Amino acid sequence: MSTRFDVLVLLVLLCSSSNPLFSQNLVKVAAKERQRRSQLKTASPLYTNQHLRSSRSTSVLTPLRQEHSVDKASVISNLDLADRASLNPDAERSWSARFIALRQRLEQSLAREAQLNRWMAQLFAGCGPETDYDWNYFAYVRRELEQTAEQIALSRQLLARLREDLRKSGQPASWEYSRLAEKIPPEPLTSPPQAEEFSERYWQERLSQIDEHYGSQVNRMRQEAFEMRFGRPPRGESELMLVQSPEPCTPPFALELISKISAVEGDHEQARTDLREEARKKGALPGWFR
Repeated sequence: MSTRFDVLVLLVLLCSSSNPLFSQNLVKVAAKERQRRSQLKTASPLYTNQHLRSSRSTSVLTPLRQEHSVDKASVISNLDLADRASLNPDAERSWSARFIALRQRLEQSLAREAQLNRWMAQLFAGCGPETDYDWNYFAYVRRELEQTAEQIALSRQLLARLREDLRKSGQPASWEYSRLAEKIPPEPLTSPPQAEEFSERYWQERLSQIDEHYGSQVNRMRQEAFEMRFGRPPRGESELMLVQSPEPCTPPFALELISKISAVEGDHEQARTDLREEARKKGALPGWFR
């Protein structure tokens, strides 16, 4: 009797599972679930039989990975200035150039200070027994020492500020001593001018470049020598020629400067002579250099 009852119960269950009403109830439940998920603010991925039938090689986890992919453009746009600088391949070169320029400026000022101190020692040594140099030389060297000391202090202040900026930027501290800015790629070689390009204008331009190069050096040294001797700037070109005739009691550093002026003037004349010879060999007329 018990066995017959168990079989009867099993038959009832099988019949009920094949009932259309039972299938309809499942459809309603699925529809309600879809509606509930659609009303959520952040809908979670819903996988159906279509996902399973799409492709065996495609994992059902692919949509989830796509949702969590990183947008690199949005990340970079949110970086601060220092982080964006680290993405720039020329960042180290820029920092290197700034540090090198400031250090060169400081080194030049320190070298000038050492030179001025040597000049002051020469002045205190005197021109001879019971003879002193003109007071204008003392005033000039002291004034230059004061200005140079200000330049040294300013250079050190700017260097310390730049070092602090580098620290705040988050860049490597070693960039302070980087020499990358000195490694400048060579400029492309330009082809030499052709024979028809060696015109009078071409040689006159070359001559003007030589005159400007040496003339600026001579002018600067003459002005310095004049201020040493007379304690004031020159009033015209004619006064600059006075430095070519030194006084009997002239400090050694002033005589050295006058000698250097003569040497540069000699180099200037030699450069002009070399240019004339080069032009003559390439067919230039003698009247082009008058």
